[in-house]
Amino acid sequence: MKKILVAASMACALNAFAGGYFENASLYTYTGWACEPTTPDFQGWIHFWRDDGKFLGALPANISRETAVGDNCGGNSSHGFFGNISFPQEYLDLQWHGVHAYFIRQDNTVFELAQSPQYVLFEDQRRTIPPSPWIATR
Repeated sequence: MKKILVAASMACALNAFAGGYFENASLYTYTGWACEPTTPDFQGWIHFWRDDGKFLGALPANISRETAVGDNCGGNSSHGFFGNISFPQEYLDLQWHGVHAYFIRQDNTVFELAQSPQYVLFEDQRRTIPPSPWIATR
């Protein structure tokens, strides 16, 4: 039991200074912010992984955000991310998946953002739906 408590304390200590929030996810677009307040000028990357271990892509956390982000990030509010990512077509398996967002710190350690995972339906939104046979055509 003592080993479990020590391990949990160490995990909390490692993330004590990390900050971030995974705000929104759709099939290709992801938004939020992340930083390490002890290194406020470092603008890291966010890596996105699906719950089945598939890497989806990465976005830089370098977009200027509201003052509250700066307050959480050592005075620098340029730690937002927003963008589109692309991945192989075979990932579109018509299933819901949890998308996990991880901030890559300057020392290459990672932490998962708050509100991660976000759940996304992996279906091809560009597919066309054939007309219903129940609709009369003229």
